Amino acid sequence: MNKSVKLKFGTPVLVLSVIIGVFVALAGLGMMVVEDIINEIDPSINEALAEINMGNIFVIAGVILMVVAAVGIVAGFKAVYSKNWNLFIAIVHGIIAGFSVISLDFLTVAISGVMMTLTIANIKDANARQAAPFMTSKSPDVATKLKELEALFDQGLISNEEYYKKREDILNNLS
Repeated sequence: MNKSVKLKFGTPVLVLSVIIGVFVALAGLGMMVVEDIINEIDPSINEALAEINMGNIFVIAGVILMVVAAVGIVAGFKAVYSKNWNLFIAIVHGIIAGFSVISLDFLTVAISGVMMTLTIANIKDANARQAAPFMTSKSPDVATKLKELEALFDQGLISNEEYYKKREDILNNLS
């Protein structure tokens, strides 16, 4: 697909991807500092978490969320022009929507549904643009040529042999 041609819903996908990415990144930052927040609220909870090394788990979860946010934002920028990145986003949001339905998080289901709808529309747009050059039918052109040839024959301007030879040439060019 031509990189310079924007997909129909590329900009909304980009905007939503950036917004979602920022929220996920903020959640990742929150996970990374949750141990400090817990320590300020109740130091005894932090001591219990230290025994099972939960601080590192929060940091790892925070880093994972930050990476997911970065990939989501990059995917949003790429999805403006790329059918494949739209497919990636649709699959990811389909998975997220599935887990969100299970956990009854309907706001996330709605957001993922909007993202899937927009990305599927972009995929359809990209497919239509790819198919457009192949969908131009030769039939009207062939029909016109055959009518012109028949008119020449009817007017006596070409012989019977010339008519059938040229007709065969026109029909052979169909494939």
